Amino acid sequence: MKKGIVLLAGFILAFSIFLVGCGNEKRDVTATDTNDKANFKETKKADFTPKDFKDYYESTSELYISIINSMMDGNKQGVEESNKKLTQQLNEIDKLIANKNIDNPFNDDLNEYLNNLKDLNTSIDSENYDSTPNISSKLGASVKKLADNNYDGQLPTAVNSFIKQQEENAQSESSTKFGIGDKQTLGGITVTLVSVTKTSERNQFDDTNPKNVVKISYKVENNSGNEYFVNSDIDVYDSNSTIGTRYPLDNTTGKILNGKNINAEYYAGVNESGNIEIVFNLFSDASLTFHAKI
Repeated sequence: MKKGIVLLAGFILAFSIFLVGCGNEKRDVTATDTNDKANFKETKKADFTPKDFKDYYESTSELYISIINSMMDGNKQGVEESNKKLTQQLNEIDKLIANKNIDNPFNDDLNEYLNNLKDLNTSIDSENYDSTPNISSKLGASVKKLADNNYDGQLPTAVNSFIKQQEENAQSESSTKFGIGDKQTLGGITVTLVSVTKTSERNQFDDTNPKNVVKISYKVENNSGNEYFVNSDIDVYDSNSTIGTRYPLDNTTGKILNGKNINAEYYAGVNESGNIEIVFNLFSDASLTFHAKI
């Protein structure tokens, strides 16, 4: 997966209407011509600028990043707590910007950003976590647009820190190879690579005839807060970096309830022996990579 709003108290301008009443003595009543614009003083809307939104530009992004980090850690309670705060801030923002004059491009950029935040907020409230990756992508784009057009390209502090951390993690992962016995976690799903061996077992009805069939044993633990489906979506690359094929033996598929785990097997046909790379495609846009030798 990862899958954050502005708050301030809104000011309500109240207009009091004074009626000229009658005293004890009888008077002639004169009606005011309500069609005469001279009888009304036009009230100008207060301006709302990027400067007015700056504190909430920071705080809403901090909540959004907190939600994404909690999702990546499989911390459902953390997601719900941050989302509750997000709900409060969104409500306060609506009050804050009501009846304000907001010039473009800030008006369009702000609305896009807030609408994406509201979509994220709603998807979490309804536990529709499948939609959060797409929403998160749109939210990231709207934060960038808001920064470029209104804050001289300056991203919120929390977003900058998140990007920096992800870059450091990517560098660390590229220099660290996970192998047999290691475990990795993504979006609350933990995969442990148990063993990788060549097998002589073959499917008599298969006509692909790979040089080698690899049996991959692994364990999947689900702490994502939702059901997770193991569908053997695994890519295996041989020592020449050529992708193998799913071999039709007893490949594990099945549903794992939250808090449960499963011991699974996957068979792949590859041509070359030696060092292989195993990629577990846990989500549509995120995967875990292990290495082994056969």
